[in-house]
Amino acid sequence: MEPSEERQARVQMIFRAGNEALLRAGGSRDGALPFLCECSDETCFTRVPLAREEYEGVRAHPRRFVVAPGHEGQAQPVARRDGYAVIEKDAAAGEIAVETDPRGEESS
Repeated sequence: MEPSEERQARVQMIFRAGNEALLRAGGSRDGALPFLCECSDETCFTRVPLAREEYEGVRAHPRRFVVAPGHEGQAQPVARRDGYAVIEKDAAAGEIAVETDPRGEESS
C-alpha cells in the first residue's frame, strides 16, 4: 500500500473513532445523531445524520464506513441511502480498518 493510501485509511479510522464516542455520548437518544463523514479528507467535518440503528448496520462490518454523498473518493460504494453512502475498504486498507476497529472482535 502506498503511504498516501495508508494515511487516508488512518484518517478514516480517526473519524470512525470520533463517531464511536458520539454514539456512546448519545446514550439511548432517539432520532438522528450528527455523525461525522468518515471519508479520507482530513479537513472534512460534514455531518451525516443517521439513526443509531443505521450507523450500527454500517459498523456491523469493520471494513465499512459511512460517508456523505460525493465523498466516496476512489471507493466503490457498497450501498447508497438517503443522505449517505457506505464504502468498504479492501486489501491493506481493509486490514488496517479491521486492526484499528474500536469494537475489536465484537464486530468481526
